[in-house]
Amino acid sequence: MDAITFIGWRKYFSNPRRCSYGLKEFDYYPKGTTSFLVPKKIIVNAINEFDQEERDLKKSSDDTHLIRIIARDNPINLSPQFSCLYHARNTFKAFVQHSYHRGQVFVDGFFRPDTRFYIPIILFLITSLLIALGVLIYPMYALYLIIAGGLVWLAELLAAIILGVSAKDSFSLFALTPVFAICYGLGIWKAVIKKWIGRT
Repeated sequence: MDAITFIGWRKYFSNPRRCSYGLKEFDYYPKGTTSFLVPKKIIVNAINEFDQEERDLKKSSDDTHLIRIIARDNPINLSPQFSCLYHARNTFKAFVQHSYHRGQVFVDGFFRPDTRFYIPIILFLITSLLIALGVLIYPMYALYLIIAGGLVWLAELLAAIILGVSAKDSFSLFALTPVFAICYGLGIWKAVIKKWIGRT
C-alpha cells in the first residue's frame, strides 16, 4: 500500500469495504482508474462534457474530471474484492518525473473552490513563496529553516505510523519525501503559473 495514497484516502483505506460515494464525498475516496467500469452512455456523456472544457490534455487529470462529472448524477462504487496488478515506477528517474507530472495534474484536478484541496494548495503557494523570499532576504536564517524542516520531516514519519501506515511504507515515505516534495511542489507551481498565464 502506497503511504501517500493510504493517508490521502484513509477514509476508505483504513477500512476497505464495499461502498458508494457521490459528489459530496468525492475528495475523500480514491479515484485510481487503472480499472474502471461504467455504462457506455454515461461515459460518453461525461466525455462530451469534458471535451467542452479547455485544458492541456498532457497535464490534465482527465480521470478525476470524468469521474467527477459522473459522480454528479451517479454513485461511484468501490470494493476491495475488485482489483488488478499495478506496476509502479521502480527507478529513481521515473519517480522524479512522475512526481513532477503528478504535481501538475493535481492542480488540474483539485485547484477549484469546490474541493477540499483548494485551500491547502493556496496555503502551499503562499508558504513556499514566503520561505523562498525569506532565504533570499535573510540567508543567515537558512539554518533555522533546515532544522525546522528536519523536525517536520521526522514528525511526518511518526504521523504515518500513527495513522496506520505499514512500517515499510512509512520509512519509504520518510526517505523519499525531500525529493518528492521538491518535484511535486515544482509541478504545482508550474501548473498554477500556466493556469494564471492562460487567464491573462
